[in-house]
Amino acid sequence: KTTNGTEPQTSTPAQTNGEINDITSDPLACTVAEKNVLNPPSPFYKIALTGGPCGGKTTALARLSRYLIERGFEVMTCPESFGMVVTNGMDLSYIGAIPGMPNVIQDTVMSLQITHEDGFEAILKARGKPSVLICDRGVMDGSVYMDYSDFERLVQKRGLEVCDVREGRYNCVFHMVSAAEGAEQHYT
Repeated sequence: KTTNGTEPQTSTPAQTNGEINDITSDPLACTVAEKNVLNPPSPFYKIALTGGPCGGKTTALARLSRYLIERGFEVMTCPESFGMVVTNGMDLSYIGAIPGMPNVIQDTVMSLQITHEDGFEAILKARGKPSVLICDRGVMDGSVYMDYSDFERLVQKRGLEVCDVREGRYNCVFHMVSAAEGAEQHYT
């Protein structure tokens, strides 16, 4: 019931050119794609691949992507955000240049990772078909590069808790064991 005690008016939406047009011209009516993002008609899965260097993340990402596409899933891959920052001009010397710099960098990386994942997820859900997003690393990866209490603060600043990011963000996380394990002198 509405605030004045009457039943709310309902109408049947009409579909035209991929748009949902509410007969009452409801300003909140949106496109089919937007409705799919809010209430996906098909399964959507988000997978994170994580682990140390030379663990096979890139190879696994490519193979898993092909495997899922062959089985009828639409697949997108989300790139590693820290790598994106470095390949676009951030020198590694920035990390220790000023006190607090690792926190600023990880804050930026976390923002990029969340933005990319959420954006790619919306695109896949909007299509309305079974889909998978495979992430090259996940939001939790930043926790190993800084003091854990600082990482918690970055997560909480976004209105989340670490358990939300660790356990609720992905359907599956594969931790790839590094080939560098036991051979650290070759990977410095």
